[in-house]
Amino acid sequence: MTSSTRRALLAMIHAARRALALDDESYRALLERLTGKRSCSDMTYQELQLVVDHFRVQGAIEQRAGAHFPGGSGEFDNRPTSAQMGTIERLASAAGYASLDDSRFTRFLLRTAQVDSIRFLHRARASRVISGLVQVTRWRGRSRRITSEGGSTP
Repeated sequence: MTSSTRRALLAMIHAARRALALDDESYRALLERLTGKRSCSDMTYQELQLVVDHFRVQGAIEQRAGAHFPGGSGEFDNRPTSAQMGTIERLASAAGYASLDDSRFTRFLLRTAQVDSIRFLHRARASRVISGLVQVTRWRGRSRRITSEGGSTP
């Protein structure tokens, strides 16, 4: 984690603390309950992100579409990148799904990424979905070729 990413997380946590008007003892008790540590300076990136996520659920941190950490390489909350989402849309269409809301695509998501909606994907699972869609597209392409050549469908 870069120092600018860490500073951005710390800034969000401290702004949320002020927004919720938490006194020092309540704030430190919350940190300890969430991470087992009473100070953000002792926390790892994952622990800081957990605190940010908690404050976001509480409404103390605004959810901003397309927001980026300064100097970071990706979007908030480990969401799929726009390139990943575009690839998923193109491959889903090539694989024969009507849309990302298609019930067959939803079942595919559940099998491949263990999520029941595209909005619950994170980057690693988006990569799994892309790999799975590539395989489905290849398989369906082979099936169409075999069928059009007069052979049997596997």
